[in-house]
Amino acid sequence: MVSTFATKFSLFNSYDREISSTFSASKMVYTVNGYVREMQQLLPANNAYFNIPKLMNVLIFAFMHENEEWHTYSKNLSLSKDMKNIITSGTNPSWSSAYGKFDIVLNSDVIFEWKLRFTSANSQGSQLIAIDSAYEALDAYLFPVTSQHYALHSNGRTYFRREDASDGGIIYYMKDGYKTGDVVTLTINGKERTVSFCRNDQDFGVAFKN
Repeated sequence: MVSTFATKFSLFNSYDREISSTFSASKMVYTVNGYVREMQQLLPANNAYFNIPKLMNVLIFAFMHENEEWHTYSKNLSLSKDMKNIITSGTNPSWSSAYGKFDIVLNSDVIFEWKLRFTSANSQGSQLIAIDSAYEALDAYLFPVTSQHYALHSNGRTYFRREDASDGGIIYYMKDGYKTGDVVTLTINGKERTVSFCRNDQDFGVAFKN
């Protein structure tokens, strides 16, 4: 079986290092902070009773939180009830892809992060973790000719095609790749425009920079 796991990344951990909850849209950060700030200005000054605690921002974010999940996926795949696990039959010979729910917001002070646990993978197979701008490779090879994409293969090699249609050479990035039982963390820095990977607790640094 050949399986591909791709996502339109837009889930992020926080807009800064102080908030640990996960939220679904970067604009929400500025909307919430701006609203709380405006409300504070309407309250009496120089009176601690009317000071809005910073915790209020976090509580509003938590209330507005929307979970990331697998959203669009191949007809050859099925998902768990909570939409967080991909289930395959193990006999499908074709390409099968699943995309995440949200879009990535680049050029912003946002850190996007996902953790993927592989219950069936090996370095000789054809599993891919990828960003794919086309968002349409469900029952075919992951990357249409016109798409911009960045991918990490289970054998540890990376592949990419940039917006200007330039292709990157295959680079052996992650020694020994990833296999069954491994947890691969994908991190995108929206401001620095970088893509990085960790396998279990091992950080392999920046894989792509655009």
